[in-house]
Amino acid sequence: MSNGHCGLSEDELLTLAGDLLDIPQPTLAEAVRLEIAEGSVVADTVKERRCIFLMHLWHAEREIADRLTALADGEPSLGGDRRRQGHPLGGGEARHRPGGQPKGGGDQGAGLQGSGGDRRPRRR
Repeated sequence: MSNGHCGLSEDELLTLAGDLLDIPQPTLAEAVRLEIAEGSVVADTVKERRCIFLMHLWHAEREIADRLTALADGEPSLGGDRRRQGHPLGGGEARHRPGGQPKGGGDQGAGLQGSGGDRRPRRR
C-alpha cells in the first residue's frame, strides 16, 4: 500500500509472507483469519482492495483521517476552543493543560520530568 497507508493488501501480504517464510498460502490465509478474529489485525477496504492493518496502526490512521476532516470542515483543533464552548477535556487532552495535570489534580496524566508539570527544584 502507498499513499500513506500503514496496511498491506491481503494478496501482497500472503505472497510476501509465503516467499519469506516458505509457508503455503492457504495456511497463511488461515493465520490471517485467526489474527483478525483475535483482534490483533484489521481487514479494511482501500480503493476496492482488502488490506490488512495492525490494529493500533489502523486506529491511528482513522484518528488522523477524522482530525484532518474536522480541520478541513473548520472545526476547532485543540482543547482551548472546546473549553470556551463548554466541552470538558477528554482523556488525552488533560496532558496538555499547563502543568500536565488533569482538572482536579491527581496522578493521572502527570507531566513528564522536565515538562511544565515538573515543579521540583533543579539540581545544578
